Amino acid sequence: MKNRTGIIVFLLLLSTIAVLPGCGGNSLPTSVSTMTTSSVNSASFKSANGLSISLSLDSSTYQPGRPVKIIIDEQNTLSKTNKVPEADKIPSKNLVIDSPHVPSMLPFGIAIYKGNYNVSNYSPVTPLIIFDPAAVYIGAAVVGPKYYSFKPLSDIANINIPDVTLISEMQIKSEIALEGYWHDSNMINNRLIWFEPGIYTVVAGDEWGALVVLHFKVIQ
Repeated sequence: MKNRTGIIVFLLLLSTIAVLPGCGGNSLPTSVSTMTTSSVNSASFKSANGLSISLSLDSSTYQPGRPVKIIIDEQNTLSKTNKVPEADKIPSKNLVIDSPHVPSMLPFGIAIYKGNYNVSNYSPVTPLIIFDPAAVYIGAAVVGPKYYSFKPLSDIANINIPDVTLISEMQIKSEIALEGYWHDSNMINNRLIWFEPGIYTVVAGDEWGALVVLHFKVIQ
């Protein structure tokens, strides 16, 4: 995704670590989209460019206060190196991987919606604020990646960024644990609210236009 902000130190650190539907209804749904495979707690989408984005949860049912553990992973399905140029076609601007103020070189993002949605009706809905709006990252502007070069059958890629040293062998994967969402976007006197009982929709998409959807339920 273009026009990310950050600092070179942040990028170099990333190169050394593995980063880490209508509303309502009482039953837990599963979502299956064209070219998508899905189960209760995982889903994946294989793109024409040889990449596959997968989304998984550690459970389908949670109690308030229990973290929802989410894994997003982008992999090369080809048995050869796959050099994929950036496309900036992420399905929704609401799909992010951290606070809007914190840059990321990962080519995907997620959003969580309170209610039962699918790939055809989630986009007009306002997502929950799942990343701390008070998180601030100050640094010089850095242009986003020009391309990702994935190793064969792997989620490990070299990332080419104009005017910056190549980031080598970064795992294109993120693991997130969320207990709830932030009350609003106000950076002052904000508070975290546990996920209340009900059905929630998790959407993940990458910058090549792939999209996957999962659901989870919170019960007392």
